[in-house]
Amino acid sequence: MKSLSDSVRAIRHAGAVLGVALLVTGNSAKATLLAYEGFDYTAGQSVVGQGTNAGWPTAGDPYTISAGNSANASIEAPDTSVGNGLLTSGNQLDINGSAPGGNEGVYRDLGATYSTAGNIYWFSALMQVDSNVGASYAGVSLFTNTAEDFFFGQRNRTPFWGIEQHAGSTANSIVSAANSTSAFLVVQLNGITHTASLYVNPNLSTGGIPATASTSLTFTDFAFNRLRIEAGVETLDVDEIRFGTTYGDVTPTASAAMQAPEPPSALCSALLLLGLPVFRELRVRLSSRPS
Repeated sequence: MKSLSDSVRAIRHAGAVLGVALLVTGNSAKATLLAYEGFDYTAGQSVVGQGTNAGWPTAGDPYTISAGNSANASIEAPDTSVGNGLLTSGNQLDINGSAPGGNEGVYRDLGATYSTAGNIYWFSALMQVDSNVGASYAGVSLFTNTAEDFFFGQRNRTPFWGIEQHAGSTANSIVSAANSTSAFLVVQLNGITHTASLYVNPNLSTGGIPATASTSLTFTDFAFNRLRIEAGVETLDVDEIRFGTTYGDVTPTASAAMQAPEPPSALCSALLLLGLPVFRELRVRLSSRPS
């Protein structure tokens, strides 16, 4: 028969297991989304001065103008979708670069400086070019203050979705941005192999990184601390911008969000059930001890 000290040791062991399990799940939870923008602002208003969403690391920091007029960077009802089950919310941003004056765009600070050196980062966004495809450019850039570092979207004077390092390598996919067709762009910046990969409309039902990228290029390390969303002589719709450290961070699906339990909650429940017999035995032993 187990002694009282055996039961106490068993409880201490169960507590240690629970502590380690919570530490592991806590650490895995940290390796998640670094920034999310679903443009959940009032339709019809300029995005300039907006920026109170909790998904952004500097919630409260407003959007500022990078070029053009604030009225040409407005919130509207979403119409960008590729039917891949991507988890979405809010409205979308419309950049009217086809307005007189040309370039139109906005900045949003990330609240910290990130370096590609030795790191792997992922970005994703829904995009749709509504007018003048290929006349200029339309997409999202990574900046260090006012210096552009990297771009993904419809590259300058080409109708295809692509990527480029500023003053460096460029690469186009074979997927056209023409005919107001929405595209879901996913970009990996691998600072270990120094390879940037673009995935256009990846199949999210598989749950894993596609075996082959739509296009890729080699880049030199750079740092960045803000995003720019901009179009020149074109009209661009942008939605669901995500920045994370894994492919899963930037490709969440509505079905997975509905089905998957919270790992810490599920784990705690399982450990609690496993520990109940030990606690029951201890309670019986304590109650049967002579006073």
